[in-house]
Amino acid sequence: AKQAAATAPVASAKQAAATAPVASATPDVAAEPPPGFFDTVNVGGFISASYFYNFNNPDGGSLGGSNAPVDLLHPDSNSFSLDQVWLTMSRDASAEQRAGFKAEFVYGKTASILSGNNLDGNAGNDFDLYQGYVTYLAPLGEGVTVQAGKFATLIGAEVASSRDNWNITRGNLYNYFQPINHTGVLAS
Repeated sequence: AKQAAATAPVASAKQAAATAPVASATPDVAAEPPPGFFDTVNVGGFISASYFYNFNNPDGGSLGGSNAPVDLLHPDSNSFSLDQVWLTMSRDASAEQRAGFKAEFVYGKTASILSGNNLDGNAGNDFDLYQGYVTYLAPLGEGVTVQAGKFATLIGAEVASSRDNWNITRGNLYNYFQPINHTGVLAS
């Protein structure tokens, strides 16, 4: 009876040792670090070019700007035009990263018109910051997004970006009356 009693604690000690966690000689691997700033930045762009022919036979020596009263973003007749080289950089705001931004740069004939330095497309600045704003996702309710800076208009059927526009050319409502972008603060 003494021998049976002596082996019982040994057996339960062996069983406990088998089920006990084993201490590791190597430290736990650290959790993966959060993504860096440049890992969360989106970059994109496109190029748009065109050729416009004027069936009204404007004087060959004065073709520059002959479309300007009708189509402001394509002012030159009977010629190829580098309309837009568009570059977009953005970082979305989210619950994990509350600050964001968007910058859209345009180069070409469209930028020459949008920069406001000319009205006929023949001279001026061929570079324009179409949008440039910072964003903050405020932790109010389900989240309030606040944008501050220069941003594209929220109204109208036509836009400056040829990739996002429904038409190849723009209508006179867009050319003369619709705001193209705004500077200020927007909350949604």
